[in-house]
Amino acid sequence: MSDRPSPQIALGEAVRYIREREGLTQEEVAFEAGVHPTFVSRVERGLQDLRWSSLHRVAAGLGVPVHEVVSLAEHTELD
Repeated sequence: MSDRPSPQIALGEAVRYIREREGLTQEEVAFEAGVHPTFVSRVERGLQDLRWSSLHRVAAGLGVPVHEVVSLAEHTELD
């Protein structure tokens, strides 16, 4: 079995990394994304599978383009 994180976990790690890098709280990201803070928490912990529309909302809440989140998640998944 591979030690690499699943795509869902890698995406959550990417969201958390960007959020912390930008100095944002989960509540701030949630407010800007129009979602509940619990949703952001579940995404970061790899418990919430994101639809494309939700990924766009979370990226907007982080203030970054979607491709930045996806690229970082792919990099995390491949390491």
